[in-house]
Amino acid sequence: MAFDAKQQVLPVQILHFAATLNVSVDKWVIVSPMIYWLQEQKLCTDVSKDTIPALRKGSAIVVAAIDFGTTFSGYAFSFKSKPKEVLAFSWENGSIKTPTVVLLDPTGKLDSFGKKAETKYLSLAKEGKAKDWYYFEKFKMQLYIKTQQQTQTLSRDMVIDDLNGKNLPALEVFSVAILYLKQHLLDVLNSRGEHISLEDIHWVLTVPAIWNDSSKQFMREAANKAGVSNDLLTLALEPEAATIYCMKSDALKELIRGTTYMVLDIGGGTADITCHQILGDGSLGEVHQACGGPYGGTKVDSEFLTFYRSIFGADIIDKYKDQHLEDYLGLLETFDRKKRYFDGLSQRDISIRIPFELVELLEEEIDQSIYEYIRQHPKKGQFSLKYGTLNISSKLFQTFFDGAIRNIQDEVQTLLGKLPQVSYILMVGGFSESPYVQKMMRAKFGDMIIIPPGPTEAVVKGAVMFGHSPGIISKRVCRYTYGIERMMRFKEGVHPARKKFVVDGVEYVDNLFNKHITRGDVIEIGNNPRSQKYYPPGKGVRQVFLPVYASTKTNPQFVDEEGCTYLGHVYAELTEFDLSTDMTLLVKLIFSGTELTVEIREEKTGKIIQGCVDFLG
Repeated sequence: MAFDAKQQVLPVQILHFAATLNVSVDKWVIVSPMIYWLQEQKLCTDVSKDTIPALRKGSAIVVAAIDFGTTFSGYAFSFKSKPKEVLAFSWENGSIKTPTVVLLDPTGKLDSFGKKAETKYLSLAKEGKAKDWYYFEKFKMQLYIKTQQQTQTLSRDMVIDDLNGKNLPALEVFSVAILYLKQHLLDVLNSRGEHISLEDIHWVLTVPAIWNDSSKQFMREAANKAGVSNDLLTLALEPEAATIYCMKSDALKELIRGTTYMVLDIGGGTADITCHQILGDGSLGEVHQACGGPYGGTKVDSEFLTFYRSIFGADIIDKYKDQHLEDYLGLLETFDRKKRYFDGLSQRDISIRIPFELVELLEEEIDQSIYEYIRQHPKKGQFSLKYGTLNISSKLFQTFFDGAIRNIQDEVQTLLGKLPQVSYILMVGGFSESPYVQKMMRAKFGDMIIIPPGPTEAVVKGAVMFGHSPGIISKRVCRYTYGIERMMRFKEGVHPARKKFVVDGVEYVDNLFNKHITRGDVIEIGNNPRSQKYYPPGKGVRQVFLPVYASTKTNPQFVDEEGCTYLGHVYAELTEFDLSTDMTLLVKLIFSGTELTVEIREEKTGKIIQGCVDFLG
């Protein structure tokens, strides 16, 4: 049956998709259940060769992992012949991580990355040339924040701001960072006389477990843009990678099969929390959907800057940053150093030098001495300014941590209430190295807390191990309810009248959420036996388009209700079917590793078509 555009408006996703293909809407056909079919247009090639990626990864000589963090990044690798010998590169300061900082020249070309980018930018600031350059730091958090905003969706066109408010496409910034780390690894390998090419490496890229599917696809496409082939790329969830590392180390060697434990991965940007059980076959099964939030080290930075602005005023700080960028960056670096070693045990003040130029700017604005001004501050008595140094009491400094720690403790406590069988809490990630964070977590949860040696390296080295043995994670718990938008015959008393529309004299209801996977379901990786039947309208149909949605509800009814989010679409080309008979398609949503994929099977022929998934629109 042909679609009558006068009787019903197509969903906006269909219109956008049709526009990108330069196809008019009268090419679309509605069937029941809700599938939009595009006639006589080629959307994508047959991608049923799903065994190719596994074969290519299996034949790789090296497994290399890139841990792309909010504040620090690094990589590690091992050879297939010696999988247990995981090596991580040591950067300038002897650490296996370097700052996640990208410096691009005024034309947008990559100049440097990491500590070298910080040093170069400080030099440019001294010379007064920095404003024309692009300096990106902690930009990974912008991806997370964007996905948390209900009014905005993640797209390939998303832009992110640099330190001075100039913006560039996010995909470009992420890809050049991955490109740098990729090329650095290749250079290191070949400097050892290994003669390794890009095609010899199975790449593993780490992502937070709390990220949604569009964020994961964004990182995959950034890696593709950096020259990493999809067939040689695996995404690893950061807390899962960490737990694999700990299983291979002494941290979890005494845990027996059946033990349930929590992984608390606290990095620069987020706290990522998962719970696993060691199964009978030695593999790991997730027992609760991942949770967490923006409770990493950058939240402490934000609290300090809020306090700092409360003293000098936001306008003064911005003016100072504009006029003395080098000193401003130096201030942030000093605070980061103080934050890193703060333990909350000493009653001594924490001292941070205050540039004279900043004091001068403030006194010009308030027309009084800064000492008189400070005496009026709500937190007077908890800090002082003497001889150009801001002295912050230990008690006040603790408050910069309190918000992040309280959020983390609340998340953990809530999970323990749901999962009393949890025996241990494994703390990993850069922020977990903070002595004060460790102290407060142990004060709350006692001997349940386990901190492995080198918690910062747990994710990147564990990701290499995951690349060698991806089957070690055998089950995950679904974070959302997933489904496909559909329509069906209108039923009086069952469906709301506002959803009713008429096609060829027949009443239908639109925007129904056709559920495939329920929030909280335990999913066996790579195998979801439940399928839904869909029926093409018949002759001439060659392609299928499926709008995919996720919901925080267990049983959503419509795709436009609260808690539902349009993820993207799946499209695939149908081939070799009998036009003279009715045809049935069996559609499955499958968790293939760490990502959602779709399988479409022609029921009569048994042919499986791996659909092309687009969660970035």
